[in-house]
Amino acid sequence: MIGLPQRLAGACAALLFACSALPCLSQEVRDANPPRADVQSSSKSDEWNVLQNLAQYDSIYMSGFAVSATERRVDRIGFQGQHYRVEARWRLTFEGDRVGFVMEVTDYENPSYLPAEKRPWAQDSMAGKAAKEEAMYVTVRTQKWGYWGREACGNHYVDATLKVTPDGEVTQAGTLYNSSLFAPRDITPVADRSSYLWGLGRFFSERLDKVTHVEESEDGRLHVSALGNRHEGNNGTWELEIEPEAAWMVRKARFHPESKPDRIKAEMSNEGTVWSGSFCIPEKAWVDFFGPVEDMETVPTTNTHHFTYDPVVEKFNEELYEQAEQTVLHGEQPKLTVTDERVSPSTITQPNLPKRPEPEKAEQAASFPFRKWLTIGSAIAAIALLVFFAFQGKRKDADRAVGE
Repeated sequence: MIGLPQRLAGACAALLFACSALPCLSQEVRDANPPRADVQSSSKSDEWNVLQNLAQYDSIYMSGFAVSATERRVDRIGFQGQHYRVEARWRLTFEGDRVGFVMEVTDYENPSYLPAEKRPWAQDSMAGKAAKEEAMYVTVRTQKWGYWGREACGNHYVDATLKVTPDGEVTQAGTLYNSSLFAPRDITPVADRSSYLWGLGRFFSERLDKVTHVEESEDGRLHVSALGNRHEGNNGTWELEIEPEAAWMVRKARFHPESKPDRIKAEMSNEGTVWSGSFCIPEKAWVDFFGPVEDMETVPTTNTHHFTYDPVVEKFNEELYEQAEQTVLHGEQPKLTVTDERVSPSTITQPNLPKRPEPEKAEQAASFPFRKWLTIGSAIAAIALLVFFAFQGKRKDADRAVGE
């Protein structure tokens, strides 16, 4: 029978081992010795420990944080229009299944004028008359909100309608407001959310199912191959480069779909290391949720987003989250258009337009003048008949008197 001292010693050893696997949150200790989990010893290449450590450091962020960044990207006018460069600022706050963000464009490249015959959107038989006028009308995105909650997720878009004249003059002709709503776990609006989080080198653990290969390079980084998915239903293989000394930050990531393993369907890379409290983030990142990372200088039609992060990570921003919820789910713009994909078939409504009179009341209101004049006309006719009969009676009396 094991004695009490031996049991206590065993318990203490187990406790010390468990604690050693946790990230060091002391700034002083971290400055003196950057945090490295036990897996950086001979067990570092163990497959199970790679997943365990990625999930462990992701859990720090799961507890709640807020981050901001400057973004450079290329947007497109509609599905067939020209591309233009954009600079924006975005703020994101995250806590488990509560996520909110806002992206606000700070500068964009003015669209170039195209004659009507060269505007792809003007060739559609359903295109409005304005699309075929001499002046060119286009919309550019100026703001975007994202929201994920327990009851729904979705986006709110603000687009500026621009009028471009043949001489190149650009003026704003209006503003459009649209919201799209989805079920809480719908994958449709996942691209922006994933791009923002992946750029931080985090939350890849939830995309991995099984690590198949681990190799350590001379600089101490791990090169990992794993089975997983880009999002639910899109399975394939991930190739990761992980830096354990930077709190197990994923430095590079590529996803190859199962159906086309030779293609890169998503890619991320980042650089620089910034500590903000217990959070370790990169200085810059390049993310493309739809393909390989490309340079917008050489590929002007790229989907790659370039992020430059603010060097401060804050606690979960309740105010930003509530603003995102209010804006996406309960927008107050008078001409807001809401597409609700939570129901089948989906519905498109404009909930803030002034309500029209109910048909029944409208018919009653419309028929009231007619009934009024019908009553008056009937009364006049009745009076006329009375006068007529009275006159006829008097005439008969007069004729009778003359005959007598």
